[in-house]
Amino acid sequence: MGGESWKILDGYHYMSRTYLLKENVNNRQVFLASITPSKVNHFLLYDFSKSEGDTMEIFNPNTPFVWNPGFFRLDSIRLHPLEDGAAYRHFYWSPTPSNTNIDHPVWVEGVGSLSLITAAGGQPDFNGVGQLNCFFKNSDAFYVNLDSITSCEPVNVLGMKEQLPIEELIVYPNPLTHELKLLGEGSEQKYRIVTLQGQLVQEGITGDNGTIPVEFLPVGYYLLQVNNRKVPFSKQ
Repeated sequence: MGGESWKILDGYHYMSRTYLLKENVNNRQVFLASITPSKVNHFLLYDFSKSEGDTMEIFNPNTPFVWNPGFFRLDSIRLHPLEDGAAYRHFYWSPTPSNTNIDHPVWVEGVGSLSLITAAGGQPDFNGVGQLNCFFKNSDAFYVNLDSITSCEPVNVLGMKEQLPIEELIVYPNPLTHELKLLGEGSEQKYRIVTLQGQLVQEGITGDNGTIPVEFLPVGYYLLQVNNRKVPFSKQ
């Protein structure tokens, strides 16, 4: 795009493949591009060149967090070892007085936000929007947090595609707010909605044109199951 090298952000609620990432290694910055039918929006997502006491306007594109919460202050930078034995910088942010947001983001060098990857201004919370537990590089564990889970195991990508044929079951809009629709699916099909931890939160029969009401579903990330097929989606 524009003669530059970008990587497609794919998986779960980024299935639209309209979110791109670019890293400037020399400046220690990560950029996000959001492609819409009318334009391309660019964001400076992470800036690991910041020093303690610096401020930065941080964004949360395509997440349940406030899209543009405002400015945050970098309170401290601490070195902590990760799974490869090396110490990496952990960035601890807090909202500035002009920022009414109450979130305290945490970044890890080489990983990104400890919440969602595009939630640079989001606070990691396992019971809220989300908290990073496992991060792999080339199938090797790089960041591990076992506060809420028992272990981190690498995922066989080919095996996951066999289990979750997301290309055969398409939901829209994604993310959504009130109603979920299944593309090309008819009515009166049994469905189940479960959390990413496997907890059942809703089940029933699809309505006209494959519609499913989700207005009472809490904000978060889920799997929709229909006829032994599964597809991830997010509720805002």
